[in-house]
Amino acid sequence: SSIDDMEVLIHPEPNEGPICYAGEDQTDLVIEHNGDDDENNLLVELGASSSDSNTQDQLTYSWVLQGDGSESQYITILDDDLATTSVNVRNPHDSGGDKTFELLYTVTDPYGYEATDTVTLTVSPEPNVDPQADAGDNQEATIDHNNNPDANQITIDLDGSDSSDGDYEDDLTYFWERISGPDVIDINQSLAPNDASASFSVINPFDGVDKVYTIRLTVTDPYGESSIDDMEVLIHPEPNEG
Repeated sequence: SSIDDMEVLIHPEPNEGPICYAGEDQTDLVIEHNGDDDENNLLVELGASSSDSNTQDQLTYSWVLQGDGSESQYITILDDDLATTSVNVRNPHDSGGDKTFELLYTVTDPYGYEATDTVTLTVSPEPNVDPQADAGDNQEATIDHNNNPDANQITIDLDGSDSSDGDYEDDLTYFWERISGPDVIDINQSLAPNDASASFSVINPFDGVDKVYTIRLTVTDPYGESSIDDMEVLIHPEPNEG
């Protein structure tokens, strides 16, 4: 008899893992000022890409926010299982500083081979310019002589329309109040957005003395930022010569 041996070498099924790119870091993102203190979104496209030399392989994708989760309320991943995605980021005007997010991108092939990459996004707070209140010039007025010793009124018009805000689209509210003066006055004002006008009426009889009122205007923008300005109103008594 005679024998002979031979060998059969079986190579493993070939597989090369995928590669991925999470996109370019974007570290100078700015929230657009929109005249509303609600946290408005900035849409950011990440521009990710991935590939696998085994072109027939079906890849799966995962996007996960890294960190301790303290900033998770300020970012929304729109699709966390697609080859590329977009996010909405938020940063309120009064947050106190930039917010930075790191996203982990994972691409997995059917054999469990993975590729990972991260992308960093930094967004500054929504910009807001504080308003500047202008209560107008000091006023001086004299009660009209009307041939009647009864105390007659005079109406003083207030105008804060020279107040300003660098964010021209912002709706401003105007609030007028008496800070000092010899008696209580009722200031007529609508408190409607962008209505800077107001008025009040006072009396000062012929046998009275000068009355001085300090009037304060507070101007507030939609973000709760405010500015004050004071002006004085001097009311002379009704004149009368014996």
